[in-house]
Amino acid sequence: MSIIVKLLFVGGQPKGEDEPFSSKTHSGKILRRIVKELKYLYEIEVGYYDIWRSAEEERRGILLPAERSVLLQNLKEGKHLIALGHHVHRALQKAAIPVDYFPHPARDSKRLREMLEADIAVSIFQQSP
Repeated sequence: MSIIVKLLFVGGQPKGEDEPFSSKTHSGKILRRIVKELKYLYEIEVGYYDIWRSAEEERRGILLPAERSVLLQNLKEGKHLIALGHHVHRALQKAAIPVDYFPHPARDSKRLREMLEADIAVSIFQQSP
């Protein structure tokens, strides 16, 4: 029986696109390339979510109740939440959302890939009978 690791990448606010980490943006291209490579090695389901809808919300760094509810629902569904970047990570920690910090794709794609591989391996090990 294979183990599927469910990941939800959480970002701040879409930069000029309607979808989180759009493949039209620099960060989106990097993140989606890494995910594509990892899907060849592991069984993973991946989602992308932005917690802010505007630059003003992102500047304030406050998580709204509706966004908190969405994230908590994803946790209930067994998804591992990964905050991409310090600003997002701090906002989720303040809202008491269990989340791991990973570097933003535009900052350190090599370290991001290494951390994701290690995280997926740990998740698989923890779910093994």
